[in-house]
Amino acid sequence: MSRRLLTVFSAILLWIEAAALPQLSERCYLVTDRDIYLAGDRIWCSAFCIDAASGKPSDSSAIAYACIADEKEVRVTARIALFGGRGSGYIDIPADLPTGNYSITAYTALCRDEQGYDYSQGARCISIFNTSLTRKGNAELCDTPAWPHYGTSLDGHIGLSLKQSGKPGQKASLTLDSRLDCTASLSVSISRCSGLPRPERNEAAFSPAGGHSGTVLPEYEGEVIYALVEGPDREKVLSREEVTAYISAIGERDDLYTGHCLPDGRVAFRTSNIFGDKELVCEVDAEQGVDAHIRLCSPFAEFGLECPALQLSAQMEDALLELEPAPAASYAAVCDSLIRSWREDLPLMPEDMVVYNLDDYNRFATMKEVFVEILPEVRSKGRGENARIELLTLDGNGQNTGRWATSLVMIDGVPVFRHSRVMAFDAMNISRIEVWRHAYRYGDRIYYGLINLVSKEGGIAFVDFGSNVRIVDFKGCCYPVSIGGAFNREQNAPDRRELVLWLPVLTLEASGTFTTDYTLPSRPGLYELSVEGLAEDGTHIFERTLLEITEQ
Repeated sequence: MSRRLLTVFSAILLWIEAAALPQLSERCYLVTDRDIYLAGDRIWCSAFCIDAASGKPSDSSAIAYACIADEKEVRVTARIALFGGRGSGYIDIPADLPTGNYSITAYTALCRDEQGYDYSQGARCISIFNTSLTRKGNAELCDTPAWPHYGTSLDGHIGLSLKQSGKPGQKASLTLDSRLDCTASLSVSISRCSGLPRPERNEAAFSPAGGHSGTVLPEYEGEVIYALVEGPDREKVLSREEVTAYISAIGERDDLYTGHCLPDGRVAFRTSNIFGDKELVCEVDAEQGVDAHIRLCSPFAEFGLECPALQLSAQMEDALLELEPAPAASYAAVCDSLIRSWREDLPLMPEDMVVYNLDDYNRFATMKEVFVEILPEVRSKGRGENARIELLTLDGNGQNTGRWATSLVMIDGVPVFRHSRVMAFDAMNISRIEVWRHAYRYGDRIYYGLINLVSKEGGIAFVDFGSNVRIVDFKGCCYPVSIGGAFNREQNAPDRRELVLWLPVLTLEASGTFTTDYTLPSRPGLYELSVEGLAEDGTHIFERTLLEITEQ
């Protein structure tokens, strides 16, 4: 069998894997920090992914796709990383989103692959008010709006201990006591009761599991990013014996992924989830001067979801003026854990890395001088377009092999396959060089060593990429964030938080106890504590009660 056929066969295996493996059916739902928002706000959300058959947490999918939709279309999207069926993140509401009620929901790749999947499963209704637009969305005027009822709703699975009233700025504490005989995963929020009509809270209802089409790859380790080869010379590129495509995140040396191009131009990249808002460099193998590139495909499904219209009236004006926008920067946001500690399969571990901070040495004008004078394990050979950078490799015991091999060279985590471009790079714009001397596999490619040149700010923009490269904005998985008692604000400015406490992923052991401290804001009024989650045995948990901040 020729190398071309082997390459195509291995790539096709990716696409038939979904149909070949037995797959469960998943259901997702989101818990939000509150029910009512202003356009421009950030919605903090906690994601639950469950096995449709058992109702218990599912640890299969590594990513959920969250969205806000109206009756016509999906309006806003976000990616949320899942760990053992749980995840957290946020959705930023556009400032120009019209006033109205919207559905918020989530799904996984296994949901998308399920035949006839109903995207309204697990959907909930939220209200969004836009004070700068007269244009209304899913909203209608009425004379007598249904004013919200705020009260206590307890199912008895979790005991809540907190002081029911307090003074502005006072320190307070909350204790949760489990009355379950198994572990529960919870989300906890304390938010202000705005006085505006709140949407009806509906229980997350799910339909039975359905069959799978086998057209969407399962995402067990991270998102599978799909792409298509495009451009005037597309057919010329795809006619080659082997075509490999690459994606890499600028500034992230561990986010480099490869994929084989199928004869029809499709590519699938298996990732370990890319976090944060990144610039992705997308490249396809092509000879110099060949005009072809890859275009990333959206993983988000297209649908609309019906939601009851928001009832508006003139009496709401005063309550609406009391709403405060809550930009993310106003809170002391603390990541729950480092991304690196979650991603166990990262290839470039720090203990294997040798770092050369170039400011510690005499500065040289060219990269060739840097390699010769500073890096003894690196050498350059050839001239012009034939230049290549080689690395003195190590064996499995960490000893020099005496063999020089062409290495994978990156600038700010972006592979540069034409080493002449690296040699032409301004050496004064490089702050440090990271070197790994072991063999590394990316896809089916093995590189005997890796060199990453870390440029000063903006340096990658000066790399002369060819027509086979595109740089695109990519919104990766949200960084999980908890919002606790610490609150950043200008000195002497009033503390007018809508959200007082947000713990998106809290594990409570059987018969266990959890206690946390927080600070009450300066605005008097009613505040609502909401605890929602799922026990290991599939029990749904929902507890809600009130606390009041009184005048000084």
